[in-house]
Amino acid sequence: MTALLYGIAARDAFPDKFLDFHIAVFALRHDQSRQLDEEALREAAVAAGLDLGALKAEVWSGRPLATLAAE
Repeated sequence: MTALLYGIAARDAFPDKFLDFHIAVFALRHDQSRQLDEEALREAAVAAGLDLGALKAEVWSGRPLATLAAE
């Protein structure tokens, strides 16, 4: 669920970095067989050039969860 919220946050708040984040998360999960825990998501965010603090603030703002419920 956390990975989904990070993805929604990246897509909606940082659309210019979303594809890079998505590719980084995909590689962690499918190429490296990693669990998508907070550490892995942080690594993907940094690899995508996202501001980690801003991304985490967006994730925990409640907006991605509200979007998930609406979609």
